[in-house]
Amino acid sequence: MPNSLTTAQEIDALYLLIAQVIADNTTGDITPADMRQVLGALVAELAYVDARIAAVPPIGTGTAVTFDAARRWPLRTTGTYTVSAAGAAVDVCLQLILGVGASEITVPGTGFVKLSGNWAAGKTNYYSFLVGVDGLIQYYITQPAE
Repeated sequence: MPNSLTTAQEIDALYLLIAQVIADNTTGDITPADMRQVLGALVAELAYVDARIAAVPPIGTGTAVTFDAARRWPLRTTGTYTVSAAGAAVDVCLQLILGVGASEITVPGTGFVKLSGNWAAGKTNYYSFLVGVDGLIQYYITQPAE
């Protein structure tokens, strides 16, 4: 089932579009044509936003990371993730973010190849993974500029 905006978000978007048409109206009179323009624009915008939301990968749960499908993983501020190459699907990209209080990921030696970067204790660390056509999971570690 595709994701969609909440009713509150839809109402807010409608109010913004109506306010824009009113502000752009030079006569001060809102006509049926003005309202059709507003509703047409709203439907187009909501369809675009719904399509973008539906394209976003689901959020992973737990701490065991798999590479069988694209997922977003929440920031961990304690503990860590575990990773495994079992069942990895070509072209899956994942990013894991470990906050200052989290622990380094132990990446298995088999099935993974580190491209660059190192864990930095006491900093936020970003692990970026890509499953290559050969099935190897390439990854690198970075820290945001401060």
